[in-house]
Amino acid sequence: MITTSPTLDNQAIEQAAAAGRTKLNLGGGLQLRLHKNGLKYFQFRLSFNGKDTTAQIGKYPEMTLLQAREKSEQYRREVEVARTKRAEANFRKKLREQEKEQDATIPIGFKGMEDAGRFLQNIQAHYAHNEFSKALWFLMHIPCRADALFSARWGDFDIQNGLWRIVHRQSNPHTPQSSTKGVIYLSHQTANALNELRPSQSTNELYLFPGYARLPRLKRDLEIADSMKQAWPHYLVRPDELRLFFKEMALKNSYFRLELIEDAAIGKQKRKNINISSYILQRHALADWWSNELSLTASHSVI
Repeated sequence: MITTSPTLDNQAIEQAAAAGRTKLNLGGGLQLRLHKNGLKYFQFRLSFNGKDTTAQIGKYPEMTLLQAREKSEQYRREVEVARTKRAEANFRKKLREQEKEQDATIPIGFKGMEDAGRFLQNIQAHYAHNEFSKALWFLMHIPCRADALFSARWGDFDIQNGLWRIVHRQSNPHTPQSSTKGVIYLSHQTANALNELRPSQSTNELYLFPGYARLPRLKRDLEIADSMKQAWPHYLVRPDELRLFFKEMALKNSYFRLELIEDAAIGKQKRKNINISSYILQRHALADWWSNELSLTASHSVI
């Protein structure tokens, strides 16, 4: 029995109860539940996610059929929204799984120096001399966190002495405004590149890479990752993994001590109980070796 009128036929209800029926279907998922004790309740019933969903709406006759229909329609809309959200969530999950499957077929990082050389050439070919290509050049030559480089300020550099002090700046007024988190010893190539970069900017510019420094971090990371993927689709390369590549190649191909390489990879300022002058010379020598290796490889690589 499907009822479309705004009221219920009490005689039909009594006849249905007398016949032992437990419910009357009122259309659109709305039912009138008939209990043996004589109580009658409106219920909303709909299939969702392969399962029947039932919600008790109200007691009859305290709640009218019209009120029950309005309430059931509200439930229906809520279920449809839930279905849409679930479908969207399932779709996004499927996309993530597809991306993971694609990434699984792409080698992570570089296999060796030849890959790094081709990567530098691809960056140059795709982005010429824009800010991204310059930032990536420095990131390849300087073992550091990508976030530290993209937010670096000119005042943090002592180019004459080949030093970059990585500064952590506090926004809390009750804490010190800044503190040095590490020191990078620059190669001669990197110092010269910094001297060339500075005149191309405004003399009042605060940041090395203002276009990236002023972006929200999440947006900046997404833009950088997307640009790297376009320029180098052969491998899955992430900016923060470049310093790990430096460490791997230095341990494999150079004569420098393990401790020195590890210090360079994390930006450690110095070690205790060693001759500081000798240590600084070795750190600069390691930086020069790495820049020379990259430049030599890039000049001999074929895209």
